[in-house]
Amino acid sequence: MSTQHSDSLEDTMYKLSIDKKVFSHEDDEDTNNSTTLTPFSSTVASSTTSLSKKLLPKKDPIVDPLTQLSQPGGNTQLRKETPQSELVSKISHHISQILTLVGEDPEREGLHDTPARYAKAMLHFTKGYEEEIPRVLNNAIFKEPSADEIVIVKDIPFQSLCEHHLVPFFGTVTIGYIPCGEVVGLSKFARFVEVYCRRLQVQERLGNQLADLIMELLQPLGVIVIIEAEHMCMISRGVEKQGSKTVSKCSRGCFKTDSGIRREFFDMLKN
Repeated sequence: MSTQHSDSLEDTMYKLSIDKKVFSHEDDEDTNNSTTLTPFSSTVASSTTSLSKKLLPKKDPIVDPLTQLSQPGGNTQLRKETPQSELVSKISHHISQILTLVGEDPEREGLHDTPARYAKAMLHFTKGYEEEIPRVLNNAIFKEPSADEIVIVKDIPFQSLCEHHLVPFFGTVTIGYIPCGEVVGLSKFARFVEVYCRRLQVQERLGNQLADLIMELLQPLGVIVIIEAEHMCMISRGVEKQGSKTVSKCSRGCFKTDSGIRREFFDMLKN
């Protein structure tokens, strides 16, 4: 793999490193609270002690084997090595405890199977931790010397879980790039989105991961990623503003440095 973009990748790895300054965007109402361990929480902490001993070192972030981009989530390998049935069982146990603490009876008819259903749903929502880019790519990069104009894959739908409150955010991703001798199968863009959105995310990181991935895979002249999303943490809690949307832009290469190319891209989106 070429190292043409090593500087930008190092910058990305630094930004994505497990650093509270980078990932802490919590509301003031959350950061000012402190919690004292109750007997239940002490029990939970004790029950997970043996599991935590197996976790990967925090100082060594998971690195994608193809792109060498640092990925948050130091326990990714542990998840891959743990049988699905064991994951469902462990998650279900703690969900039952949560249902009890919020005032419910996890044994009543309507909730009896809810912990297991939730566990399976959560594993589905976060299945991106089990995906690997080389397997998703499946060698679908092709030489195309004549391709040197803007290519846009527009309005790819996605849904993800916000890492701050574990509630959904959803919307569309639009990706534009200018090839430099190589192109990728168009369906792969949607698959890349699926890999990264099926992890605990923030919108800004999602855009950066997609842009850096395409730059590393194709070495194009430039990449631009536009994400428009609705966040349930703004709609169902906090400010509770229905219909509010967040739009983010992430650009690399000529899309970052050439205003004329950016203008052409946005003009194409209007048509």
